[in-house]
Amino acid sequence: MNFGYYLNVYTVYALLGAILVRLLANRYKRGLRDIPGPALARYSRLWKLYSVWKGDHHHVEINLHRKHGSLVRIGPNHISVSDPAAIPIIYGLNKGFTKAC
Repeated sequence: MNFGYYLNVYTVYALLGAILVRLLANRYKRGLRDIPGPALARYSRLWKLYSVWKGDHHHVEINLHRKHGSLVRIGPNHISVSDPAAIPIIYGLNKGFTKAC
């Protein structure tokens, strides 16, 4: 066993640790942790990517709103809102919300 071997092993452990910390930070993000949604959506955007790739994301999202209500977490930093009364709050000028797809 040489120094290069240990360097590679510790690099792999550090990388796995960083990924784990990132996933846990996504899961327990303040302000979003209590919003319901698919379990995998709390950790990564891969859930939404797969849903869109299947071609039925719009149906899935409608069903999620039926199950969980007007706010659904569909990604680590992504909330879907189905309440029409929220439109002026979210899309109004200088409201502080980031609007993106």
